[in-house]
Amino acid sequence: SDVGQDDQMSTNAVVSVPVPAGVRVGRVAAADKDEDDEFALIGAPRKWHKELRSIRQRERTTTANYVLSLLHDAGYVERAAAAARPWPLLANLRAGAWYAPPALRLGTCYFKSTDGHAGTWGFSMTRLNWHAAMMAAEKGGLVIVDATRRGKRFPDSLCKTIPIWCAVLNLLAEIEPGGIPGGHLGKSTPPASRVLPDWPLALPNFLSASEADQIRSRLPDFSAKLRARCAVQMRRQLGEALRGRLLWPVWECPPQILSAADALSAATAAADAYFKKARREPVPVIPVLLVSASQVTSEDASREQHSWTYIQGAGDDDEAWSAGLYPDCFWRHAGDLKAAAVRDAQE
Repeated sequence: SDVGQDDQMSTNAVVSVPVPAGVRVGRVAAADKDEDDEFALIGAPRKWHKELRSIRQRERTTTANYVLSLLHDAGYVERAAAAARPWPLLANLRAGAWYAPPALRLGTCYFKSTDGHAGTWGFSMTRLNWHAAMMAAEKGGLVIVDATRRGKRFPDSLCKTIPIWCAVLNLLAEIEPGGIPGGHLGKSTPPASRVLPDWPLALPNFLSASEADQIRSRLPDFSAKLRARCAVQMRRQLGEALRGRLLWPVWECPPQILSAADALSAATAAADAYFKKARREPVPVIPVLLVSASQVTSEDASREQHSWTYIQGAGDDDEAWSAGLYPDCFWRHAGDLKAAAVRDAQE
């Protein structure tokens, strides 16, 4: 789902994610079209523009720019994590680990963006990320970091895969409206109350209502399959950990910084509004703060801010530059890499 869908407001919005002033969102084709028009005005051959693009691309994709972009975004993640204390932070593999040094994160999780792609929404039975749910329940909140490449503010893992995960685990824990754990442990089929069409599915407000409805329609199937595979003891463990609370996502991206109190307030307000609309009693929540590490910005704005070219989602494009380097090794040598990158960028 592209960021350009911001004007399509969903009734499932948790917190509005404003676009920073002066930032051009959506695909970058508009900038290319402007340059095409300028070249046409001066009668320049088409091949000149193609060559200019090629030069810019080579300039942009140097290893130094990737390294400096990662470190720049990691600074934002560090500030976001500090504001959200005492909640633990998990890096979503693979990209998230580039933005959170081992000392900052309590561990990793694995939510694939492909499970959130439009038309192929899914819930993975092999990547339950059970530890993430237990951690969120124990600490009262959780931070998950990921990133995406140019053109979008949030990867599908944060937009849809994790919200689906939250909704399915809430169903598995048998949370009744009113915050009372259900009493149907041991049954292989969820009761009808668990699959009502208004069962809470929290999605960011730039997703269309149509897509939200299509995702919600798949929750009963996801829930039934998970219940069939989970032992009664697992369902009981989850229900006892959540204690009548719902896992509820909240979204954050640069330049926003949300404190734990801010995120809890946003999640609570959104959940209350959701249940009020459904004419059901409100349920307490456990915020899952989903942090997209990279900023959407134009190349012109990037050049004004830095002496190097900023690359959004550098960690989501590691195969293009890392040459076998992996995140933990990157962070062990971050100081030397930064010094070398600064030298290269200045030459």
